[in-house]
Amino acid sequence: MTKNYYLTALCVFIFLTSNGQAVEKLTVMTYNLLNYRNTTSFCTTSNNNPTSKESNLNTVVAYSQPDILVCQEIGGASAQPVDQLLLNALNINGVTKYSKANYSNNGFSSLVNMVYFDNTKLVLASQDFINKDLSGNNLVRLIDVYRFYYKDPLLNKQSDTVFITVLAAHLKAGQGGSNEIQRKDATAAVMSYIQGNVGDDNVIFCGDLNIYKSQELAYQNLINHSNSTYNFVDPINKPGVWHNTSTFAEYHTQSTHTSSGCFSGGGLDDRFDQILVSNAMMNNADGVNYVPNSYKALGNDGLHFNQAINNGSNNSAPSSIINAMYNLSDHLPVLLEIEIRQNSIGVNESSLNNSQVLFENPVNDILNIRLNPNSLAETSRVLDLQGRMLKECQFNSDVSKVYCEMNVSNLPKGAYLVQITTKDGKLIQQKFLKN
Repeated sequence: MTKNYYLTALCVFIFLTSNGQAVEKLTVMTYNLLNYRNTTSFCTTSNNNPTSKESNLNTVVAYSQPDILVCQEIGGASAQPVDQLLLNALNINGVTKYSKANYSNNGFSSLVNMVYFDNTKLVLASQDFINKDLSGNNLVRLIDVYRFYYKDPLLNKQSDTVFITVLAAHLKAGQGGSNEIQRKDATAAVMSYIQGNVGDDNVIFCGDLNIYKSQELAYQNLINHSNSTYNFVDPINKPGVWHNTSTFAEYHTQSTHTSSGCFSGGGLDDRFDQILVSNAMMNNADGVNYVPNSYKALGNDGLHFNQAINNGSNNSAPSSIINAMYNLSDHLPVLLEIEIRQNSIGVNESSLNNSQVLFENPVNDILNIRLNPNSLAETSRVLDLQGRMLKECQFNSDVSKVYCEMNVSNLPKGAYLVQITTKDGKLIQQKFLKN
């Protein structure tokens, strides 16, 4: 695993209570493409034709308009398949907005992940991958890490923007102890990576997780980590045995078919494909928030348990979309929306420059906040990422600075927010890491 430390995630985000901020919605989609340009004994160019798959994917993408498209099961022998998907399925019919990350593989997997994104809204700042579990064993496939920043229309040298980290996974398939152990070890490696390399901000973990029930340790590693600062949240919050249980019919993503061959059979009866988001995104703590009730498995109307998605009527999407998904893959895509707050500019911007928050980051025992002497700061608080106040102090001043000190030695290691209230009603918020 390479170790890129994304300290740029610790940008300052300034929120004005007196000025409204524009927001932009982005759609995130994860999609297992079922051996796209990867030939096996059971998936061939005859029963899994790549040209047909590209046409069907274009139909689905044109309908759903994802800004971030995370794909699994792309042929991994070379970079050519990920390039062909971009050229033949996304940037066609006058569309030019999609870009892709760099190809990555572990050297032995026949399948890879790839992220495609709207380059008019996002910039890929960096990428990385996780290739081993915590014992140094190879993962069955890479878990890719993509770091984006939002192209805020108000972005300039004096302003900051938000960063979003997307982790793309295709975990070990299959039921049974050894398969579950490999999934568990993979997600443990994910959480360790996030603590050491990302911290806690706007993080998305998505892909084909191959998890059969919420009780699996792989899932519990993600949502109930020993350090709750880094927990992911399942937006639909539907724990239970997802496999072959009608209770969860509207959340199943596999299989789109009843008969087996290249495509898995059995109809819709598993919730393999998921998107999880960080606490910060659920609580709007860092400039990005999950849009409530936007999570969905496209093409699942809740009425096709153990059936093919095109059996009879399916009014969850136009029939052309249902058929395209049926012919493309044995998985359904999962989507959700996020909102991004855009920077505010105007009459208050110059005064905010005089109230720049200064302190060492990360913080060990003492959080010493220093402001310019003409700052109008009144109080400072330390909050957790759920918005709960943990510490508070009043600002003192002398001829050279405005300052307050808080002892944070008793706080667990993790990410927190400094929130400063000024005498003229402004709210300034900055994230910090506690060592």
